Order: sequence, then structure tokens, then C-alpha cells
Amino acid sequence: MKDFLHHFFIPRESNNYKARLLHQTTLLFFIAFFIIGGLLLNLTENKYPSVLGISTDITSEQLLTLLNQKRQENGLSVLSFSPELATAARNKANDMLLKNYWAHSSPDGKTPWDFLKDAGYNYVYAGENLARGFNTSEDVTNAWMESPTHRANVLSSNYSDVGFAVVVGSLGGEETVLVVQEFGNRSLAALPQPSEVSVSASSNNSNEISVDQKIAASPNKSVKSSSGIIPLSGVKNTPLVDSIRLTTNIGVFIVSLFILAFVLEIIILKRRRIVNFAEHNPDHILFLASVLLIIIILRRGVIM
Repeated sequence: MKDFLHHFFIPRESNNYKARLLHQTTLLFFIAFFIIGGLLLNLTENKYPSVLGISTDITSEQLLTLLNQKRQENGLSVLSFSPELATAARNKANDMLLKNYWAHSSPDGKTPWDFLKDAGYNYVYAGENLARGFNTSEDVTNAWMESPTHRANVLSSNYSDVGFAVVVGSLGGEETVLVVQEFGNRSLAALPQPSEVSVSASSNNSNEISVDQKIAASPNKSVKSSSGIIPLSGVKNTPLVDSIRLTTNIGVFIVSLFILAFVLEIIILKRRRIVNFAEHNPDHILFLASVLLIIIILRRGVIM
């Protein structure tokens, strides 16, 4: 076993000073592994979602609590949950899934403000934050607070109301959780014409499901408010294995193995003064390090 590992990872005479890991046949094996593995993961997620799937726990109630905590910490008044804004947020999330886009304006030109108006919310000020692929309400809130444009919406004194939607669906061929946060301040006769203010979006990293599932929001909950019962959306899913965490860990492990093999090859061949074989290794290492960094960043969340 020891001899096999040396042959597989360390360049020496038995492998013509090229670690077996870096041979063409091994690289082809890993390519086939990722292709077949991806298909099997998709099949398992669709057939057995309780075994393999996205682990999430995001609800409107949690998001509202965290939002108002951040505002109070910064000396601002809390926002009221608006059913109309929640409706606008849900319609916006479903529209993104149905038309397969990730933007504040739809491909047919529909803006966030159109969704607010369609939901019956007449505003003086309005704003929108988007997020996708996060696992918890805390992750979403922290990502928004770390982005200047998102933070500006969260901590704006122009708003009095907020609404959320948390929807599961397929976007860009990947199953993900969309979170839409709509801010607003109702129009009054004495105030100037409606103003549309900043919009922001955040993304993380996120398999194909049916069209009917694409536009299906998670089961609604409700809480009492001064104006009555408010519907709250949320997604709580705890499969046996988190597919995103699994694929990320496998990717990090395999890329790290290749980086280690290239580094060992440089060190060993340099000591043996066989440098020509490894002259391109620094380029390979830099490329793989970039891939590794992208995987880690996507796992933690990407703000745009």
C-alpha cells in the first residue's frame, strides 16, 4: 500500500518521474467521475430528497427579526411586515424561477416597482434585496449587511414596511433557495411623487426539477400583527446529506490533491535536477489555486 501511494503521488523512476495522479489516464478518470457523479447526485436529489438535498432553514419570521435587530442596533425604528410587500416578493421570486433569470428587472422589462404596484402597494420609497443559495436566515442577513448597497437598504430611514419571500426552485439548471426582500414606504397625498431607490442582489453558490415545482413556494406560516394575520413563507429542509456541502468538500479535496502533487513534483525534480518535466507546474498550481478559491468563495456566498 505504501509503495502504491508513493507511485501515485510522488515522481520517481517507477513512474517515469511523473506521479500517477498527474497522468492523462488518471485525469480522464476524474473527468468521468465528475460527470457521472453529477448525474447520480441529480438523480438521488430528485428521487430521495430526504437523503440528499440542500440543507436550509430560512423563514420570513427569522428574517424580519434579524432585520429589525440590525436596525435597532443602529438607532433606527423597526419595520412593519407588509402582506402586500410579501405578495410582491413572492411574485418576483416565482417570476425569476419561471423565466429563469437572476436580476432585479425581468427579461421582458418588468421592474421591482411593477411587482409592488401589482400587489397593491402604493409607495413613496421602495427598494429590493435579493439572495440565493444561502442555508440560514443568519447567512442571508450577514451577507446583506456585509455589502454596502444591501446594507444601505437594510438601514435606510426611508422605509417603514418590509416583505419577504423564500422560494425553492430551479434557476440556471440548479436547485436553489431564492430570498426576496422588498422595502417600502406608502405614498401620502402630501408627499412628492414616488421615488424608486436602491436595489441590490446577493448570490451564493446553488438540480433540475419540474416546471410545477419551479414556481411552488414553501408552505406558508402565519403570525399575528396589529392588522391581523400575516402569511410568512419559509424553507426548512434537513436531508441526511447536504448536497452542496458534499460536492464542495469533494471538489476542495480533489483540487487540493492535485496542487499537492504538483508541488511535490517541483520539489523532488528540482532536487534531482530534472527540471524540464515540471517547468509548467507553477502555472498549473496557480490555475488550481484559483479554482480552489472560487469553490470556497461560492460556498460562503457571493455578493454582486
